[in-house]
Amino acid sequence: MAIQNDEIRLLNSLFKSLPRNSRQALKHYDGHKRITVYKGDTYINKTTQNIDPDYPYTFIRNLTNLGTKKNPDLKDAVNVLYGGRNEIKVKYNEPGNPAKGLRVLVYGEHTSGELPVMNQVFPSFEEIRKNPYLKKLFERITGKKII
Repeated sequence: MAIQNDEIRLLNSLFKSLPRNSRQALKHYDGHKRITVYKGDTYINKTTQNIDPDYPYTFIRNLTNLGTKKNPDLKDAVNVLYGGRNEIKVKYNEPGNPAKGLRVLVYGEHTSGELPVMNQVFPSFEEIRKNPYLKKLFERITGKKII
């Protein structure tokens, strides 16, 4: 939890200091990952790109500001995972509060990105991880076993 709080503090600080519509590179992990931040009017996107040739994927964490410009209070609104020809979107019913429900939208190669293959509400991230279809899809995109 402390790591997540440190990350939120960093993102709140960047939200205050970055000019609108600007991009900032944060880290580059020896050619394996790139992390950048983009600031919009009322939101910030943290993008992590995995550059592994076997499992290239992009994870976007969209946080919306529920505070003011001088005292931002960024909360998770949408998480998006792109990999291969698949896309998984997790939208928070209430920003920053997964207990209020999470809508999962899955887009696949045969839908041309227009209509979701899956559009379902889950009560928690734990329930999302228990879903066998989503578990298999996460593992296929990331190449990592989901517990």
